[in-house]
Amino acid sequence: MEGKSEAGEGLWNHLVEQARADERQGNQTCGLVCGDGGSGKSSLVAGFLSSSKEEKVKPSVALEYYFARRTNITNGAKDTAHIWELAGGDGASTDLLDVPLSGKGNGYQLRRMNIIIVVDLSRPESALASLHRWLALLRARVAAALAEASPATQDALDARMVHQVPSDHPDRRSMDIFPLPLLIVGSKYDLFKDLEPVPRKTLALALRHAALAAGAGLVFASTRERAPKENFRALAGHLLFRVNLRRPTEANPERPLLVPAGADTLEDIARDLPQQGGLRAADLNAPARAKTMWEAALLDVFGPPGDDGGGGPGEAKDGGVDEGQFREALVDEMKAQKDAELAKYRRDAERKERLRRAQGKGGDGAERRSRKRSAKSSKKSASN
Repeated sequence: MEGKSEAGEGLWNHLVEQARADERQGNQTCGLVCGDGGSGKSSLVAGFLSSSKEEKVKPSVALEYYFARRTNITNGAKDTAHIWELAGGDGASTDLLDVPLSGKGNGYQLRRMNIIIVVDLSRPESALASLHRWLALLRARVAAALAEASPATQDALDARMVHQVPSDHPDRRSMDIFPLPLLIVGSKYDLFKDLEPVPRKTLALALRHAALAAGAGLVFASTRERAPKENFRALAGHLLFRVNLRRPTEANPERPLLVPAGADTLEDIARDLPQQGGLRAADLNAPARAKTMWEAALLDVFGPPGDDGGGGPGEAKDGGVDEGQFREALVDEMKAQKDAELAKYRRDAERKERLRRAQGKGGDGAERRSRKRSAKSSKKSASN
C-alpha cells in the first residue's frame, strides 16, 4: 500500500509540475504573413523577430515557419506567437494557405490566427489592387475553413472579433469586417515618402479607407528607417501578443501611418480628401462606388500598373511561369529603390523644365520691353 501511495504521490507531483510548466508557457497565438512577391515580407518578419541584429534575409520558400516569444508582464509566463510566411504570391504558393488556415479538428490554429497583408509602397500604382486581391483570396480561404470547422470554433472567432472594432464605432454598419484580426502593412516607406504630396496623400487615403472597411489596422513600415520600423513592431506585437499599444495614432500622410483597427472614421478620411482628382466624400459610404473612385484617382496620379513581375496571387506571366517564384529579395529591393530614384529624378527634371520655360517666357518679354525702351530713347536723341 505504501508503495502504491508513493507512486500516486509521484504522479500527482508530476501533474502539478506539468500544470505549472503549462502556466509558465503562457498564451499561444498564430500569425500568417502574406503579400505579393518582392514586397518585403521576409525583411519585415526578420525585423520583428530581432530588432537589433542586421541579418542578410533570404527569400522565403513555399511556407516558412517562425516563432516569437515574449514575457508576459502580468504573470511572467512566456507567450508564444507561431508565424507562417507565405512565399511569393503565385497560384502554387497560395495553395498552401489551407495549412495555417485550417478548420479541421478543434480549429486550434484558426481560433488563434491573425493575418498580416503586406503591400509594396514602392509600387504605388498597384498597391491597392494587390490589397483587394489578397483580401478576396483570404476571405474565400477563411470561409472554406469555417465551413469545415466546429460550431465551437466559429463561436470562439465571433467572441474574438467583438473586440476588434468597438460596437459603438460610427461606421461599423458600413464595414465588411474581415473574419480574423487583420493588419495591413505598407512596406518600403523609405521609397514612398519622396513622392509628390498629392499622389502620396491619395494612396495613403485609399489604403486608410480599405483598412477601415475591413476593420483592419494599417501601418507604413520600413526596414531602413527607425520610426516606421518600430511602428510596425509595435502594431504587430499588439496584434500577436495582445500587448498595449503605447504609440499614438498617426493618420497624417506626411508621416508614416500608424492607425490601429477601429481608430479611423469615414469622417476623418473625408476631411483629408484632396480637392482635385474627383474624390467625393459621398462615395465613401458605398463600397462599389468607393472602389471605382479610388481606382480612377490612383490611375490619374500614378498611371497604369507596370508589368514588373510583381507576383500577385494567382497571376502568371505569358508562358505559364510566374517570375515571382524566382525573385531575390535583396535584388528586388535594390531595383525598387533605383526605380523610385529614377521616377523622382524624372519628376524633378520635368518640374525644372517647366520652371525654365516659364522663366524663359518672362525673360523674353522683359527683353522685348527693354528693346522698345531703347528704341524710343534713340528716337528722342535723334530728334534733339
